[in-house]
Order: sequence, then structure tokens, then C-alpha cells
Amino acid sequence: MFAFTKEEGELLGDLKVGASSTIGNYLLPGIIGRFKEQHPRVSIDLEIANTEQIESRLLDFTLDLGLTEGPVQHQDILSSKWLTDRLVVIAAPGYFPKGKKTLSIDEMTKIKWIMREKGSGTRDVFERAIHGHLPDLDIFLTFGHTEAVKQAVISGLGVGCLSWYTVSREIERGNLVQLEAPGVNLERTLRVITREGSYISRLCDGFCEFLRKETV
Repeated sequence: MFAFTKEEGELLGDLKVGASSTIGNYLLPGIIGRFKEQHPRVSIDLEIANTEQIESRLLDFTLDLGLTEGPVQHQDILSSKWLTDRLVVIAAPGYFPKGKKTLSIDEMTKIKWIMREKGSGTRDVFERAIHGHLPDLDIFLTFGHTEAVKQAVISGLGVGCLSWYTVSREIERGNLVQLEAPGVNLERTLRVITREGSYISRLCDGFCEFLRKETV
């Protein structure tokens, strides 16, 4: 159900939002809560899936709006920049010799990696960043959820690469250490995506405007 108004400035109705893992689990809950405080008669249904799935659900009109971590793959989807994020290489404190802070490309091909599944924005950005060296990597474990990757890395099973938003607390607490990868660009753009040519409801437009003003 699209938005309608009772009074000037009031937003009403239901909004179906799809978000990829990092955004849906770590960024949106607080944002949606603040939006609801301003517009209590709005209902937001949040679905969390990987970038490919969000695009598919948007195209079949299951979702009104998407927020994703990977580049747009379909010509009928429009995207706009929301936030800049960066992926960081992480390991358990004792996984490497104490004091180690960088990984060369050669070293990256000799360690066990714990990764998100194919189709996720995180995995896509990582693969693009190390293009040409991918066949040499040892993908030891693959998980469909960020928390599973994080816990496996904390357990010392291998090295991971996740969004700073998802691991900053564990790094600050000393549960994980961050490693630099010189020459590897792990920056990415978080995007708001919509269907090209589709009607954008007042509620959807209002939520997009709220997102643009939010900081996390």
C-alpha cells in the first residue's frame, strides 16, 4: 500500500524495503527507528537478502525500495549514492605474528579465507579488488551471513574481509585485528536503488530524503 496524507507533512502507509546484509543488520535498524518516531503511522517491512536477491525482488515488485552494497547489475534499476563504506581485512589477534599490520598480494594467496557467499555485495567488491589473483586464493569457508564470517575469523579459522561498520566494535575491543592490504582498493558505495520508470510514492520519496540526511 502506497502512502497517503491526512495532514500537510504527515506520512502514512506501508513501505517494503530490501537491504543487503551490512545495511540491513547494522545501519538501518536505528534509522528506521528514528524515522518511525517522526512518522508513527508508517509501517516499514524490512527484508534482508544479498544484493542479487534485492534486485530481483525489486524488479518483480515485491519491494518498493532497495539499499545495496554492490554495483547495479540490471538495466531496469536506477541507483544513487547513499554512503561510502570500506571493507577491512580482519584476523584473530593470534592468527599472525604479533605486530603484523599488512598483507601483500603474495601473502593473501597463501592464507585461508572465510568469505561471504557469491552474490553478496561484500564478496563482489572483494573479488573486483583482487581481480587477477582470485584463482590463487584459498576460499576455506563460505557463509551466507556476516556474523558467521566474523565468528569464524574470531575463532582463528582463517582471515576475512568485511565492512568496517560490521567489525569496528570487535576491533576496538581487541577481538579482531585489522590488516592493511596496500594497493588493494576496498572502498565501496552503498546505494539506494529503485525500478526505472516506476511510480515513487510520497512515502518512499520521504524515506529516501530521510536517508540522505542521516549519518551513521
